[in-house]
Amino acid sequence: MKKFLIKYQSFIFVFIIILILFPIYTYKLGTIPTNVTGDETTYLNVVYRILFEKNPINPFELMEDHTKAALSFYWMGLIIRLVGFNHTVFGMRLAIVIPAVGTLVTFFFLLRQKTNNILASSITLLLGTNVLFLNFARSGWLNIIAILFGLLMIVFLNKGFKKQQLRFFIFAGLCSSFSCYWYLSGPIYPISAIIFFLILFAFSKERKRYLKYALTFLFTATMIILPIFTMAFLHRDVSVVRPSVVFIFNSTTDNIPITLWKQSIDVAIGLILLDNQPIGKGFENPRYFP
Repeated sequence: MKKFLIKYQSFIFVFIIILILFPIYTYKLGTIPTNVTGDETTYLNVVYRILFEKNPINPFELMEDHTKAALSFYWMGLIIRLVGFNHTVFGMRLAIVIPAVGTLVTFFFLLRQKTNNILASSITLLLGTNVLFLNFARSGWLNIIAILFGLLMIVFLNKGFKKQQLRFFIFAGLCSSFSCYWYLSGPIYPISAIIFFLILFAFSKERKRYLKYALTFLFTATMIILPIFTMAFLHRDVSVVRPSVVFIFNSTTDNIPITLWKQSIDVAIGLILLDNQPIGKGFENPRYFP
């Protein structure tokens, strides 16, 4: 019994994390928060279209704000079907709770590689009960699924370098490209991996081996990303609208250096000092209060 506990102690800690967080994440999930946000309403509209329109929708058709493929909403549609249409809001949010818990489990194993079970589980529980993470985990927004695949990319890259096996770089490429399907910021993961490989080439003498890993990763990621990038290019009149609106350097009214400085200060105050002052700014932000 003692050998079993030692061998599988990390999984025991994962079980404890899930046991603590899953009831918190699912408590009155269909009614808290009480407001169904604009994003959730839009997502439900897409899910209903996929489920009920007579003419099948192309899985790679860009939906919602024209940055997400229809395929991204299949998971939410599946969970809603399983829980029933009388519990649609619960099902929509549960579809995000599950990958949110998966994100925390992945986060735990990443920490465990550099620390111990107690420290890794403690930090994971701190993140899992953080008010902002908790709010996103209990809301029907796809953002967190991109983070899950991004963290999985890091896990497989670590395994690939440690075990020097190409299959892990294939898995990493798959996960990095999957992250691009779920949210606008998803491409940061394959881009960051490419930058990482470039740094390796610059400072390592084993360039030939790392080139093989990089090409495997890049080829896999490109094959999976290609369909949505192709759709975005073919429908660029609408697919670039959302990115253009939120891209600070496209602003014609704001003083960009001043805005960047103010945003940097807000990040420092909010994320480093854990002060809630920045969250009340702007028209959109009050929806995060619940």
